[in-house]
Amino acid sequence: MGVRLPDPVEGYYDFPYHHEVDLFKVPEWAKEAVFYQIIVDRFANGNPRINPEGVEEWGAPPTETNFFGGDLQGVMDHLNYLVELGITAIYFTPVFSAPSNHKYDTYDYTKVDPHFGDNEQLRSLIDACH
Repeated sequence: MGVRLPDPVEGYYDFPYHHEVDLFKVPEWAKEAVFYQIIVDRFANGNPRINPEGVEEWGAPPTETNFFGGDLQGVMDHLNYLVELGITAIYFTPVFSAPSNHKYDTYDYTKVDPHFGDNEQLRSLIDACH
């Protein structure tokens, strides 16, 4: 009886080599963060002047196509409320230009949707959160 040699490809893909620089490392702050996800259109309407046409009244049944007029100012107006809940990080659904209420069909990743506000307002909100 001879010694059985391992299959030449056995185990090669069990632990692929990744250079350390290519590995994702969770930031320390995120390990303890309490996240709150916000779909901006559904959170709070802080500036009715930028509402899309046909905005529903708050409390109306949500559908795939209706809008409620939530915007970045509405989030800014409720930061104290989020802090009181113990929230330490906000996870936004997309906020960039798109035709839908959820903005996952974004067509311009460089511009905040005008129904939510503008890029400067997003910067102000981020600064306020920090």
